[in-house]
Amino acid sequence: MCSKEISKNVLFMRMNVLVLLFSFSSFAMSQRTCGRCDGTGELVEHCAYCKGYGEKYCSTCGGYGVRNCGFCSGSGSMRCNYCRGRGTVNNGTEYCPKCEGYGNVSCSNCSGSGKVPCPSRDCYDGKVQCRQCNGTGLHRWRCPNCRGTGQVR
Repeated sequence: MCSKEISKNVLFMRMNVLVLLFSFSSFAMSQRTCGRCDGTGELVEHCAYCKGYGEKYCSTCGGYGVRNCGFCSGSGSMRCNYCRGRGTVNNGTEYCPKCEGYGNVSCSNCSGSGKVPCPSRDCYDGKVQCRQCNGTGLHRWRCPNCRGTGQVR
């Protein structure tokens, strides 16, 4: 081979390399829609803490909305303080005027029901708003594949 042919071949190879580099760079620069977030840039999933409902059972009352009274332990009545639970006064000669001889009086804290409303401020009928998703039932965050742009290379 002569030197002219070699220089021609080298020039041809250089041009091929430049064409290939240009085509790869344009391919690398082209962007397409992110498949993970469908181009929105954020991922949305149901909240794992409340299973997408937006509320959970209150841990204070167990989801009932009421608790047992702390004074009478849920019985609704307490021992009479006037007769000390005996039901009689004056050495057993008269019935107690407070408990009428029964020895127990209705609890003044729960009005005899044995239950009091749940003390939690957030509780409504035994349910509280989920604090992880702020009651929406959904978690939203930036897509890690496209970094929130919606486009990937």
